[in-house]
Amino acid sequence: MSASISPSSASVLRGQQFSLTISASASGTVTSVSAVLNGDSDNISISNGTTSCTISGSYDFTWADQFVYVFPGESDKTQSPITVTYRQNLPESQNLFRLNQDLRSQITRSYTVTVKYIDDETDSQKTSNRTFSHNVIQDWEIIREVMANYDYKAGGD
Repeated sequence: MSASISPSSASVLRGQQFSLTISASASGTVTSVSAVLNGDSDNISISNGTTSCTISGSYDFTWADQFVYVFPGESDKTQSPITVTYRQNLPESQNLFRLNQDLRSQITRSYTVTVKYIDDETDSQKTSNRTFSHNVIQDWEIIREVMANYDYKAGGD
C-alpha cells in the first residue's frame, strides 16, 4: 500500500498571499512529509513536518510578461529598446513604453511531495512520492496596478 496526500490540488490567485497545509496518510505510521516546488521558486516557503507540510507565499513572478523600455530622456528613436521578461527584472524609473502581457489565464505549479512511513504489514520504512498541483489563476488587476504605479521617467527627471 502506498501513501496519499490531501489535498492533491488547489487554486490561488496570482499575487495573493496563501498558506496551504498538505496532510499525508498511509497504511502505517507517517514519519515525515516534505515538498519541493518543481521549477522556479517564486516567493514560496515550504515547512516540512512529521505528518504534513505547509506551503505559503505568493506567485508573483510566474507569468512571462515582457516590458520594453529605454533610459530616461531617450526614445526608441535614439536608443535600442531593452526588453525584460518577468516583472522582477523590470528596473525602476525607466522610460517604459510597451507591455507584451502573458495572456495565459492559468498556470499550474507542481510540487513533489515525499511521504515516508512505516508500513504496517512489513514494519519497514517506505517512501512514496506524490504530486501536488497548485493552479495559479491570472488576476488581470495585478498587471494594471504595475503599469499604473510604475515610476515613468520619460523626460529624464
